[in-house]
Amino acid sequence: MLWFVWVMDVVDRLFVAMFDSLNNDFAKELEAMGRQYPFQPLKYLRQTLRLTFEEGFQMLKDGGVEVDPLRDLNIDAERKLGQLVLENGAVSNFQ
Repeated sequence: MLWFVWVMDVVDRLFVAMFDSLNNDFAKELEAMGRQYPFQPLKYLRQTLRLTFEEGFQMLKDGGVEVDPLRDLNIDAERKLGQLVLENGAVSNFQ
């Protein structure tokens, strides 16, 4: 199981580095894109928020979404979970 955590740590650092690079090296381009295609800036933590399936399931349940705990989440449930994480944790990305 430790290899899985190690992989998540590597991917976490990779994404944070990519987001930092985009924000720092392409600020002018992001500003120009935002004028033509308005978007909210990405919110992220230095260490990505990690939810267990149970935590995500409970967040959905508390948010009024009915999901089967024995099945994978469908795309609508994943989107809703992303929205709930953004509202509750102030981040756009999570694992």
